[in-house]
Amino acid sequence: MNCQNHPDRITFAQCSVCGKNLCTECAIEKDGKYYCRQCLGISTGFRSASLDISSSRLILPALGFGLLAGILSSVPVLSMLNCVFCLWVVLCGGLAVYLVKRRDNISGKITSMKAGLTGAITGCVAGIITVIPIILSPESVVTAMQEIMNQPELQGLLEGAGATFEESMSQFIVLAVILNVILFMVFGALGGIISNEVTK
Repeated sequence: MNCQNHPDRITFAQCSVCGKNLCTECAIEKDGKYYCRQCLGISTGFRSASLDISSSRLILPALGFGLLAGILSSVPVLSMLNCVFCLWVVLCGGLAVYLVKRRDNISGKITSMKAGLTGAITGCVAGIITVIPIILSPESVVTAMQEIMNQPELQGLLEGAGATFEESMSQFIVLAVILNVILFMVFGALGGIISNEVTK
C-alpha cells in the first residue's frame, strides 16, 4: 500500500488516529506513535512544528517581553547587564518565542524567520522604550555632549564642516535613537532564533 498523500511512495506507518497510510515524510512521531499532520494537534494537543503560525500570533508575546526588556534596560543597575551583548534583549526575545510556542502548543520548532521576527519585534519595542527618556528630556544628553564638544579638536572639525553645535546635537540624537533600536532588534532576533533551536 502506498502513502495517501504521495501515491508513488510506499507506506512507512499509519496514523494512530485516522489510519491514513503515510510515507516517511508524512509520518510525524510523537511519544512512540505516528500521526498525520491533520490529526497530530487533535489527538495530542500539540501542533506540528511544520504547521506554521500566523504572524499576528507573534505580536502580543513580542510586545509584552519587549516592554519588559525596555524596562529592565532602563533601570540604572539592571541595565548594566545589557553591556554583555544586550543580555536583557536577548533573553526577552528568547522568552517571547518560547511563549509563542507554548501558547499555541507547538512541538518542535517554528520557522527561523518567525522566531527571528518575534525577537526583532521584542527588541524594537525595548529599543523604543529605552530612548523615550532621551527624546522627552534631551538636556542630560546635551550637557554631556557639550563637555565633549568643548575639546578644541572637535570644535575645529565642526567649524570645518560648517555645522553648529545645535545641528550636530540634533543629528547625533536622531542617529543614536536609530542605532539603538536597530541594535536591540538584531540582538532580540538572535535571542528568538536561539530559543527556537533549544526549546521544545
